Amino acid sequence: MSTFLSPSDLELLRQVMLQNAPIKRAKQTREPQHYPFLDDLFEYQTEILNDPSKRKALLLGRRTSKTYIEVIALLQSALDNPESLNLFIGPSREHAKILIWGDMQAIIETYHINCSINHSFLTITFPNGSIIRVDGCNTEADGTRFRGKQYKLVIIDEAAFFGDHLEKLVKEDIGLALGTSGSLWLSGTPNIFSAGYFFDVTTKPSNFKVWHGSVLDNPKHPDWVGKPNWKELATQWIETYKIENHWTNESPAFLREVYSQWTRDNDTLVLSGFLEGRNTYQALPLDINNRPKKWHHVIGVDFGCVDETAIVVGAYSSDEQCLYIEDIFSASLVEIAIATEGVIDMTLNRIKQYYSIYSPEVIVGDTSGKSYLVDLNTKYEIPIKGAEKQDKLLSIETMNDQFRQGKVKIKSCFKKEIDDMKKLTWKNHAKAEMRGKDHCFDAMHYLWRESGHYFSSDKPAVKATKSDEIREQINEIWFKRQEAIRQEKDLERSFY
Repeated sequence: MSTFLSPSDLELLRQVMLQNAPIKRAKQTREPQHYPFLDDLFEYQTEILNDPSKRKALLLGRRTSKTYIEVIALLQSALDNPESLNLFIGPSREHAKILIWGDMQAIIETYHINCSINHSFLTITFPNGSIIRVDGCNTEADGTRFRGKQYKLVIIDEAAFFGDHLEKLVKEDIGLALGTSGSLWLSGTPNIFSAGYFFDVTTKPSNFKVWHGSVLDNPKHPDWVGKPNWKELATQWIETYKIENHWTNESPAFLREVYSQWTRDNDTLVLSGFLEGRNTYQALPLDINNRPKKWHHVIGVDFGCVDETAIVVGAYSSDEQCLYIEDIFSASLVEIAIATEGVIDMTLNRIKQYYSIYSPEVIVGDTSGKSYLVDLNTKYEIPIKGAEKQDKLLSIETMNDQFRQGKVKIKSCFKKEIDDMKKLTWKNHAKAEMRGKDHCFDAMHYLWRESGHYFSSDKPAVKATKSDEIREQINEIWFKRQEAIRQEKDLERSFY
């Protein structure tokens, strides 16, 4: 008995085959058409759409009609380029659907655009064979779904809120699939960290052309469209929005959300004292005779049996009050899983290696519940000191104060680890509980508390030793600084 597919089943099968097979480029070419939906763009949007750049970065604030220009760009690309595949990517598939799916359908309905919408696959198929696909990329593994295809236009929205995998998604998973004729847009508002690939693209030299925009560039917002005094009304909206959220003109959230300015929110960031340039370096400094200094090393370790492991090496000299983070090793769960030696052996072997290279004054780490660390002492004669955890919050604030003074610097080549630390936020500030990847930060904090850099002098000083007497002097200086900060905070609270 023969089995026949219904028309709806045939259409579903066709879309599945189109999504899982390379799109054949149309042999025919056609001039770009003018569509009615283009008439509703305002000047700033038209400038973005018509710019010939193949890489565009849109750093736009609230109420700038960012989603509208993205929908229009995808529709124009699909209609102008037969049998093309056009892709919209959000931080997750669900988020992407919320961001654009409803607006896409509304514009298609308004302008009576002939197409077939599949709500299950989040695809829109046009009579010329072109497809618009909406998807998400939540992890590095998700990016592999976008390989093996050819794209005419890819738009990645809310780019500032992707994880570390965004750069790989752009350069490896998507970049090669665009060829020479495909275009890529990155779009979004700034995050609170002022870090990540989207931050780098919009603030540093790159192959992306960058647009900045605010609500003051949008004359067609529904609240003031067609009104001659629209800029005045937009300004009034900004003031109302600011008052409702209890912001000032200097509030980081206000500057980010309204004016799309990269502004760090130091009230929520753990490493609030860090500043690129001031707190980064490329090579350890030489002495006044341009010769290598005598460096003292301290190693901090954050051990991870069920999560990530980090080992951080700090260096300081007796003639400079500065701690240099010279080396960082971090192993993710994926790296640990594929390692042949296992997490415990990996950590112990790396500590042995660093101990041999740097001859540290001390190795410090969170030793509670880590019985396997006995091997360091018994088998390898490498002593490890338990990390000091008393007054953790005050200690972190003191360290941030030294970052602001430029007395702590991190080697600039450890960009990923720096970004992880910059993105740390307070989950519970009072309890010093953090949100994010805190392994490198904790290891750095452990060694910072043991470092003698704050005992050094800007002038040649007596060589630091490991004697108990000098260590007591170092601790006394550190505790005095803590007490000073505590008194300052008590004074602020009494003032308010």
